[in-house]
Amino acid sequence: MAFDPSSEFNPAEAGVLGRYFTNLDRPVFALRNLPEVVKGALFSRYSRTEKSLRRVLLDEFINEPDSGFEALAQASGDGDDMVAVRRAEEFYERVLVGYGDDSVAELAGAGAGRHAVALAERLEWVTAIEPSEGMRAQIPPRDNMTVIASTWEDAEVAPADLVICCHVLYGIEDPVPFIAKLQASAREHVFIMLREGPVPHPATALRQRMDGGPGLPVPQFSDLFMLLMQMGIAPDVTFVRYPVVNRYQSLEEAVLDCRMLIGADWDEAKARTLLEDMLSAEGDDLVFDSGVALSGIAHWQPRPS
Repeated sequence: MAFDPSSEFNPAEAGVLGRYFTNLDRPVFALRNLPEVVKGALFSRYSRTEKSLRRVLLDEFINEPDSGFEALAQASGDGDDMVAVRRAEEFYERVLVGYGDDSVAELAGAGAGRHAVALAERLEWVTAIEPSEGMRAQIPPRDNMTVIASTWEDAEVAPADLVICCHVLYGIEDPVPFIAKLQASAREHVFIMLREGPVPHPATALRQRMDGGPGLPVPQFSDLFMLLMQMGIAPDVTFVRYPVVNRYQSLEEAVLDCRMLIGADWDEAKARTLLEDMLSAEGDDLVFDSGVALSGIAHWQPRPS
């Protein structure tokens, strides 16, 4: 790419950075050819410096021998999904490093308890806050777990070492007080996970086939990151990828699940016909392969009160 003399980079630097940015001399640009793990580390460092994002990549990744950037940037895409899953698992291992069996955690929106149960196996106590009766019924009982029937906003909670919120903010009308309560309730660390990209669900593909419109409109992790910065919170960032396969016991169950997500644009007859074509039989189940989802995890130590 041509070098612009008004750029902050000399010709050699521009030649290197051109591989990773769509342009070097305009305020609006996109990243390219960077693995998600590098993007996460890059945004984490960018949130703590006055440098431009492009300068951070150059100075603290490309020109830093100990960063391991060259090996990561040149890694083959073969087996990327499994690598991503392992990275997610390794991330949760890192989350719990330094938090022994005397630590306590709270989950804002525990769902069916997948994270709560995993944490209960490692920590002294877990408090799972979940407003849905149906979800609470699926949480396996544990001697060191308390399940609270409440929204996070209304729950009366004691401070905990870790406060974790996974895929809950999508439906929160005013996220600022929600996040402020997460931070106020955490003694040592806050973690918020949110998707970046389309919703990994058959309703996304169904809506596009029904009316050719965009996917389901939901908040993105990038929106969360910018909101946190506006709130004066500079989080570390980790990206994880994981495969998503949606399973249903019947067509009726799939129709109900998609109808709730699509809402007013629902066309019953058309949706049923399309779903019959989209779903594949696998044993006794009907399945839809939603591909690989990308989620970001913002995590930080709360400010002393």
